[in-house]
Amino acid sequence: MDTQHFSEVNKKRCDECYHKIEDWSPTDWACALAGEVGELCNFLKKMRRGKNVDIKKIRHEIGDVFTYLDLLSQRLGVDMFECAIEKFNIVSDKFETNIKYEDVPEYKITSLKKYRGKII
Repeated sequence: MDTQHFSEVNKKRCDECYHKIEDWSPTDWACALAGEVGELCNFLKKMRRGKNVDIKKIRHEIGDVFTYLDLLSQRLGVDMFECAIEKFNIVSDKFETNIKYEDVPEYKITSLKKYRGKII
């Protein structure tokens, strides 16, 4: 998957079909993301309780979570893949393991867009 291309297409669809990414605050995007995570958790809970849940429904919810996380990241002006790689390596350092993702551009907190005059 070309992550940059996915983000571009995701933004384009959002702008055309729903609204501009900037029309929602980071809180709005986070709440939408939380709703999708909640739907995923509900299916997993049902599975845990022994109910038969179509794996396709779970796959679709994981896709929704991924899509909304990308939109939230774009709204904040950060690359979610860079964030994941950076954090992965931080955790590897914490556990003193050499298992790291090495192709990491230096993460810049200054890349965060300002929202109402403050960096969020």
